Amino acid sequence: MTKRELKFLLTDLEVYDSKKITEEEAVQKDPQTIYHENGSVYEWEDTELDCEDMLLALQAKQTADIHSIKNICGFFAFVLCIFLIWLVLNLLAIAL
Repeated sequence: MTKRELKFLLTDLEVYDSKKITEEEAVQKDPQTIYHENGSVYEWEDTELDCEDMLLALQAKQTADIHSIKNICGFFAFVLCIFLIWLVLNLLAIAL
């Protein structure tokens, strides 16, 4: 995970601050310090990431990944249940 990705995660968590700037100002800035969101340009504050910030961002990413895996497993469990119900109904229809 890059430093830029960590900044994005921390910005989403409202831990890392940024300020809105104009397109003209963005051209003069380092591309690593700016990002575009919802048609606006933002610049991150000029502070260094410490270990706690990095751990918080990694924990947030891990939590998001876990939720994604849970959603996928839940979907497949639902499909399996539907298939099993269909199978039982077919077996009952054959038995009768």
